[in-house]
Amino acid sequence: MLIILAVLQGVFVLSMILLVFMQKTSTDGMANLAGSSTKSMHSSMRIDFVKKSTIFFAIAFILNSLIMANIGYHQNHSESIVEQIQNNHEKISLDDEE
Repeated sequence: MLIILAVLQGVFVLSMILLVFMQKTSTDGMANLAGSSTKSMHSSMRIDFVKKSTIFFAIAFILNSLIMANIGYHQNHSESIVEQIQNNHEKISLDDEE
């Protein structure tokens, strides 16, 4: 399960990198001043799609990271810290009695 989530995490990262590169920069606005209104209309629709896609992949990345961290934690820590301390205390007391 963790391997599938790690691969999915890689897809999210690559998608976000590509989407960030596709976003409009501050200098792009000046270059489009001479363009027609239809070109501007399609450009603004593309920008909205890219921004919304970036937000979607960022949220998916964060949620996937939290899920992976939760799974990893539960695989490595099967018992709580209190139970670990109690078990260590019992082992120490048993070693002292022998």
